[in-house]
Amino acid sequence: MSVFNVSQSIGEIVSIMPKASEIFKEYNIDFCCGGHRPLSEAIKEQKLNEQELIEKLDEAYKETTNHTNQVDFKEMSPSDLIDYIINTHHVFVKKVLPEISELTTKY
Repeated sequence: MSVFNVSQSIGEIVSIMPKASEIFKEYNIDFCCGGHRPLSEAIKEQKLNEQELIEKLDEAYKETTNHTNQVDFKEMSPSDLIDYIINTHHVFVKKVLPEISELTTKY
């Protein structure tokens, strides 16, 4: 049974599994400003293979839940969510930003 379906909004899918944003980028699906739309609209507009996309999302979900402790962001308090973002993502960005900056100035 599939975890995701085409009647879900694009934003809802990303909120359940943030890694979906990578898949949506690959298929040129706007998950930010167009996140309110059902996935079915994006599939129709771009003439995508519905089954292929759902299978890819489901596969990524299984990989994510098998390899990490999946955090349910919707269940977190705003304070806990802020702490998670700062301690996970901001620390990472502060670490790699100097490396990225150095690489971009080389060209």
